Amino acid sequence: MKNKQQADELARLERALAYSAARSDIECHCNRADADRWYDPIPAYVEDREFVATAIRYLELRGLLERHPQGWVRVREEGGAC
Repeated sequence: MKNKQQADELARLERALAYSAARSDIECHCNRADADRWYDPIPAYVEDREFVATAIRYLELRGLLERHPQGWVRVREEGGAC
């Protein structure tokens, strides 16, 4: 049985790992739109679309995704703004 401190640490680690995975999915599977870390949210390969859609939804729910008027997306730093 985990104590509260271990449970809190586990929750923090899970969030950090999920953030890292979601950011990686976008940065690795989407084309970079310009030099300021904007990405086209539609991956070139159909098989990557589900991963990217999940990453985008996760980051939206966490308030860590910015949307550009042209449809691009950018991941905010977990601790603050880009």
